[in-house]
Amino acid sequence: MPGPPDQGEHSDGRLATDPNLAVRAVDEVMRLAGAVVGVPRIAAQDLEVGGWAIPAGTLRFLSTASANRDESAYDEAGMFDITQTGFPHLTFSGGQHYCLAANLAGAEMEEALRLLPGRLRDIRLDGQPSWREGTGITGPTQLPLRYQPAL
Repeated sequence: MPGPPDQGEHSDGRLATDPNLAVRAVDEVMRLAGAVVGVPRIAAQDLEVGGWAIPAGTLRFLSTASANRDESAYDEAGMFDITQTGFPHLTFSGGQHYCLAANLAGAEMEEALRLLPGRLRDIRLDGQPSWREGTGITGPTQLPLRYQPAL
């Protein structure tokens, strides 16, 4: 199960000076540290994927976390980079299974990322984060931070 992504060269405070990057930052957070790491699916018909036969009715667990770090889809796939371009992330699934709350989740994060960098300076880890274990929904259980309030 993925934990926090590596910080790339683009984790340099640009969000504090350009709040319009919040939309890209949300997508990048969702791509690398989304709350859902995979989805169960049942094959509706016989399939062959990558040389593997998947009979109709077979339950499979598809790793969105792995797909979101696919090096054939993203440059420096494991690095956090709010200028990253490539395929849309699969954290909220897709098609008929697309998460109904995805737009609300994105809007909430975008608003927070537009405001917080201007109000909290020098945000950094202040200890080791811990992450939920298991499959399904993941995220930090503790995320100790240190910062200086903006004046």
